[in-house]
Amino acid sequence: MISDAEFRAWLLADDKRRCVLAEVEAYSGGAVVTRYLSNLGYTSGPADTPANTPYDEILLSVPSFASRMSDALQGYSQLAFGDLNISNAGGDLDGWLLDAWDGRPVRLYLGDPAWPRADFRLVFFGAAEDILASGNSMLTLKLRDRQVLLAVPMLTTLVGGAGPAKDRRRPACYGQCRHVSPVLIDAATRTYAVHDGPIQAVDQVYEDGVPVAYTANLAAGEFSLTAALTGQITADVHGSKTGGVYVDRTADIARRIVLERTGLADIDAASVAQLNSDQPAAVGLYVSGDAITVIGALDTLMTGAGAFYTVNRAGQLTMGQFNEPAGPPVLTLQDEDLAYGQTALQRRILPLRSVRVGYARNFTTVYSPAASLTEAQRQRLADEFLVAKATNTITGNLLAVDGDLARSCFADEADAAAEASRRAALWGQLRRIFRLPGFLAAQQLQLGDVIELELGRYGLSGVLATVVGLRESLTGGRVELEVFL
Repeated sequence: MISDAEFRAWLLADDKRRCVLAEVEAYSGGAVVTRYLSNLGYTSGPADTPANTPYDEILLSVPSFASRMSDALQGYSQLAFGDLNISNAGGDLDGWLLDAWDGRPVRLYLGDPAWPRADFRLVFFGAAEDILASGNSMLTLKLRDRQVLLAVPMLTTLVGGAGPAKDRRRPACYGQCRHVSPVLIDAATRTYAVHDGPIQAVDQVYEDGVPVAYTANLAAGEFSLTAALTGQITADVHGSKTGGVYVDRTADIARRIVLERTGLADIDAASVAQLNSDQPAAVGLYVSGDAITVIGALDTLMTGAGAFYTVNRAGQLTMGQFNEPAGPPVLTLQDEDLAYGQTALQRRILPLRSVRVGYARNFTTVYSPAASLTEAQRQRLADEFLVAKATNTITGNLLAVDGDLARSCFADEADAAAEASRRAALWGQLRRIFRLPGFLAAQQLQLGDVIELELGRYGLSGVLATVVGLRESLTGGRVELEVFL
């Protein structure tokens, strides 16, 4: 089997034929079938998996791949793919229009037609969205990335039973959460749920902000009040402890949410470990109600940590903290690597005078706190966040502003203050995003990679930049980058 280095060298060569193998599932005739397609035609060997399988030469085009971080350079990253155009000149494939394709896996592999099947590399793992007829001679299979698997409800477990709350969703609690609103699941026993599984601890239960007696059932994610109460009930909780393992770091919580609540099981372990290292602070996230999706929950987690996440070409969830470009670059771009005269400065980001990070979130506002509380205690119950602030001295940019409050999940002041200082350093100077159309083999870069620029214009000689946008053909040598510096 060829090595990764040999595959990269093959990608960089100009005189090679690029063979794309498509393995596409569909539901047809009451069963799931796999269809094998190719742009050049290919038959696997007897030792291959799948063995002795012809890939019909009916692919007319290979989709492009595009990914881009959000404008805030954190949270959800946007992905886009082209379509698979399939030859149907004789009408032999008309029956495919009656099959169910939506949501079915699509895998694309790239290699040389002379290679054994094992040497081909997976370059796209996504899903079919629909299939259409484009005139009488072509079918178009529309593709979706696997990020669609994250666009599902965060909460699906109902209270159940026969009580008035039987159709309410049980909440979810991860990490350290303050003043969450529990769901009453049994009025007779005064039992409330704070999670739909085992939890680490119920630290305190309150009525109108005053501690009250309770009994915790940690294995069920519940507690019961010792006496009947009429005020507003909230609780401080250390949440999810699936399999006896408590988690309270951003990356660990994100991984647990995805594994427990979506069909996306492939997560880049190295990126999880790196984000845990970059941002090890204790955080907390509480979700209740019907409206929040997994994407919404991940956005709350990731933006609070100054991090981003995406699903890469191979269908794998990856994540990372957005930082100043640093470290050894993945590759170096020179003028001869770029399309002449097409480098463009797309965006200038003015520096911030200050950064504020909210922490120790109260997940519930206590509207009528008890009269026995002090004024300071009553005010704290009314405020969603405490705030850590870091400032910059800005002299040249007259339109520099104070940043909006960053709503984080940090539990402690020291961690929020450290993040505020990090962001102040990152955004305390003029930042730029350049568009760089160039000539590179596909598969070399992904979002968050750091590259070195050795260019003759715009002061881009000997500087590092972070890839924040990428558009490429899976087989061609044309790439368009957006880079941050």
